[in-house]
Amino acid sequence: MKTINNIKIIGVDAGYGNMKTANFCFRTGLTAYDTEPLFTKNMLVYEGHYYLIGEGHKTYTAEKTLDEDYYILTLAAIAMELNRERLTEADVYLSAGLPLSWVLEQKDAYLAYLLKKSPSLHLRAGEKMHEIKLTIKKAFRIAIPSAIESLIMGGAQVVQTTIVAPLGTVSIAANSFAVTAESLCYMPGYGIADAATTLVGQSVGARQKELAKSFGRITMMMGMLVMGTTGILMYILAPQIIGIMTPVAEVRDLGAMALRIEAFAEPMFAASIVAYGVFVGAADTIIPCTMNFLSIWGVRLTLAALLAPIYGLRGVWIAMCVELCFRGLIFLVRFERGRWLKIKQTTHGYN
Repeated sequence: MKTINNIKIIGVDAGYGNMKTANFCFRTGLTAYDTEPLFTKNMLVYEGHYYLIGEGHKTYTAEKTLDEDYYILTLAAIAMELNRERLTEADVYLSAGLPLSWVLEQKDAYLAYLLKKSPSLHLRAGEKMHEIKLTIKKAFRIAIPSAIESLIMGGAQVVQTTIVAPLGTVSIAANSFAVTAESLCYMPGYGIADAATTLVGQSVGARQKELAKSFGRITMMMGMLVMGTTGILMYILAPQIIGIMTPVAEVRDLGAMALRIEAFAEPMFAASIVAYGVFVGAADTIIPCTMNFLSIWGVRLTLAALLAPIYGLRGVWIAMCVELCFRGLIFLVRFERGRWLKIKQTTHGYN
């Protein structure tokens, strides 16, 4: 559970076997009573009924909205998180998860299911009564594009491998080692992107438009500086880095060549990585996801397919370098235009 502007953000994964939060995991099961039972441990009181949470095990059903069980279990998960923090009242943003295979089919129904109203919810733990005011955070518009982006990236890696495969075993090995070695450069960028998401998200939550822009600009500059520096080191030390992975001279030379080509793209790669984190912090994910898709599939893979038969592995990595520079550029342009930041200033402040 995280806290932003006195609002508790709680993630709940409603699994078929177990309900899971950041700090709790309990059996997906409950027993309902019309009167208060003798044993009241893990008891939830809701709309005049008493529920012992974690008793028994719910029968598997593909559709989770057929009864109130998952709703009750979600409320219990929230209450457990609040009880851990010794809170008896809180405003809660709920981030609810569905299995990826069910998201597109069930997301609307599950969202409506969780948006049910209850005037009060009581969790009795010993002699404590917890009042929870529940607000459902509509997280689907953030989570789904992010999930799709992961599929885009994974699919692009598979296609790129199929482009490299006809070039021979030496090229396949060199490409694999170079991809692994390059992660030493971009891993810091993803760490800075996570920080950017948090800082911008807090600023957006506080309706501080200029602060959000400042945090975005600072983290992007930091990412470009860090990855630019690691890119220089990667260029200089490319033979030694690949040499750690393989003693084969031909593979080492080809892998070092690929890393040195990619080194020129690292600052712009950083711009795209951190800018995406900034946009996520502002709940802007659909357009950045589309930008990633068009850049990777429209530029990188197209160029790689055209250049690989002519220049071999060198052509594949030239295509990657060009695409990363292009992607970084369009992300920088979108950041500067400011359309990602949907905080409108009024005469009374921000809304």
